Amino acid sequence: MSRLRDHLTRELAAKVQAYGVVVWDDAAAEYPQAAVSIAPDGVRFEAFAGSWFELRRRIEDAIAGEEPPSLIIYGPGPPPADDPLAEARSAGTEFTRRLSTLVGQAMAGELADARVRQIASRARTLEEAEAAIAGNGDGDVRLIALL
Repeated sequence: MSRLRDHLTRELAAKVQAYGVVVWDDAAAEYPQAAVSIAPDGVRFEAFAGSWFELRRRIEDAIAGEEPPSLIIYGPGPPPADDPLAEARSAGTEFTRRLSTLVGQAMAGELADARVRQIASRARTLEEAEAAIAGNGDGDVRLIALL
């Protein structure tokens, strides 16, 4: 697992430990391909798959159960105005982490500050950021990801 994924997994694990239910809002859709692999071990993960109401139906058992859940609900993009996850949000907590913030936090002291800022400002997905970090050169972030 990359340093970025490790950092994000630890953040999510702490949120789940503290709140039980974590609604991960990824309004910029920076993590859709990687989100399931970032969920901590032993934590149920449910993601938006085209319908907010269908997602709500899938998590109903965890929200309505008597035992405190360990659940991450992932939504790539902003939720609708009439949010079907409002009850889940109020039962737990919301989580957002912009990719630029993650890169800055996870890579501080590991790469030159200028390179961290470059990756943080240009990468549009977690995979692009990871590719740029693995390239560890001064190449263009987007070009490195394509190669």
